Amino acid sequence: MAAVPPAIPKADELYNSLMREIEPELTTDQIPLLMEKYKDETQEQREARMARYNAAFEAYEKALETHVSGLQKDVGVFRKQVLGEAEQHSRSEEQNKLSQIESSFSK
Repeated sequence: MAAVPPAIPKADELYNSLMREIEPELTTDQIPLLMEKYKDETQEQREARMARYNAAFEAYEKALETHVSGLQKDVGVFRKQVLGEAEQHSRSEEQNKLSQIESSFSK
């Protein structure tokens, strides 16, 4: 069975999937709507929202680090699988060639 590389999402897909769990208002489809949504907020409300957003980005950075770390592990496993498959294939080819050489001496 051939090694299957880990799925690596596009940057916006990854951002949205992580941010959706943290602060859905900060996903790429929602950001353009924020000015209209909060057009009547007070300065105090805006400051509170910005603090919430800053906390969300900090949480996003941690989630991204965790995701990337997991992805690096998956890529490492994939690399080992591919190298193992290549080595096995090479051994098989060498064994076939040796068998052919031995066979030619037997004739």
